[in-house]
Amino acid sequence: MIHRLLFISFLFLLFGCGSNIIENDFIVDGYRVQSILYAKNSVLKYVYKVNGNDKELWDEYEYNIDGKVSRINHYPSSEELKAYSIYMYNEQGQIDKVDTYQQYTGDSPILTHSVGYSYNSESVLAKEEHTSVTPELCFSITFSYDNNKINKKEFYFNEDQTTSFVVFDYDDDKLIKEKSYDMDGNYFQTIEYSYAQNLLVYFVTYKEDPKQGLLRDETRYYDMNDNLIRVVQKDALLSSSSIPITMTWDYEYK
Repeated sequence: MIHRLLFISFLFLLFGCGSNIIENDFIVDGYRVQSILYAKNSVLKYVYKVNGNDKELWDEYEYNIDGKVSRINHYPSSEELKAYSIYMYNEQGQIDKVDTYQQYTGDSPILTHSVGYSYNSESVLAKEEHTSVTPELCFSITFSYDNNKINKKEFYFNEDQTTSFVVFDYDDDKLIKEKSYDMDGNYFQTIEYSYAQNLLVYFVTYKEDPKQGLLRDETRYYDMNDNLIRVVQKDALLSSSSIPITMTWDYEYK
């Protein structure tokens, strides 16, 4: 209940009374955009980075015959394909591996990053293993569960020592908070999530006091069929000043 009240307060501060953060679109209940509507259970096709009236294609999604993501083409700030990720699945239909290839050298793509997924005897995710051409990006993550919900994940840059870990807090089945600690158990940041009508509509990352240690936040907007159509991110870590950089992303479905 406290989180809902905090979220309502946030919406009032953000939008004011009847104000409109998305130009030319009518906002309903703070997180609904009425003038954009995709079919129920549509599949994501394109993600765009938005700058004023300009939209740049960022990601393009492809699917296999089972309706699962098979490939994502990446076009960061370019009309040309810069990278792509291939998704592979095991016999149970679970994600097994994701290989990311960087821009082409002649006709040959370069494998730059790979993520392998393994599962426990109950078929839930137990471990991610990240390998990369950049040694600093090689690490693994292990997952622990309580009542079928992730309650802890631990990061390793070698097999012997935890470098950091995250603990999870839930309200019923909804994730409401992640708290991160370093290898010595010292707290360093929190991510807090807010929901409306079972939709994730806002989350914020902060250190200790959320009013003083804001690192980033993200506001999400949906059409009337619950399709995510816009994300607005503010990131203080990417800014050289005290004013966070704002990035906007649009989502298009088929």
